[in-house]
Amino acid sequence: MRCHQLAAAVIGLAIVPVSDAAVTEFGSFDDWASGAGAFTEIGFTEFPDLTEIVDQYRDQGVLFPGLDVVQGPSEAAYPIDQWGLSSVDDFIDMQFVDPISAFAIHFPGFTSIRMWSGDTVIGEVIDVGGGGGGNFIGFTFDVPVTRVEMIEPFPPGIVNIDQLYFTVIPGPAALPLLVIGLLRGRRRR
Repeated sequence: MRCHQLAAAVIGLAIVPVSDAAVTEFGSFDDWASGAGAFTEIGFTEFPDLTEIVDQYRDQGVLFPGLDVVQGPSEAAYPIDQWGLSSVDDFIDMQFVDPISAFAIHFPGFTSIRMWSGDTVIGEVIDVGGGGGGNFIGFTFDVPVTRVEMIEPFPPGIVNIDQLYFTVIPGPAALPLLVIGLLRGRRRR
């Protein structure tokens, strides 16, 4: 586990600072799960191959407004349950119905990840992963996160998710964190 106070730009397996938010990065699912609280897990097993996914997971808390499709079965790309989500273009945009405090993915290949609190980018991880499936990266946040993007670091190309995990901030507790996040986003140095 590495904790990054977003204060200096570092490229490659580190968070690029873009705000005053603290983002903690995890390379182990068990370490992430121990700090994430009760989380939602999505494995993309509910739909047939090549089903376009947009709002089918709304009731679980996430929307996919881009052009993304279910893909499977593939043990090599998606070793956890042989099913995953694949971008048709070079990114996957995840917009959360309610703010989240933790986010993680198992994924094949390489990806870059950008995290948003409202209209403010709070962090970006550039070019993480490796060849084949089974890669993991997770984060916890001290501000509410409303959107996460996975971006192909070597376009043109695609990005994929084997498993998606996130922790929704409980209703009444979300309001103070949302206010703090919005205030931090407005503050300029």
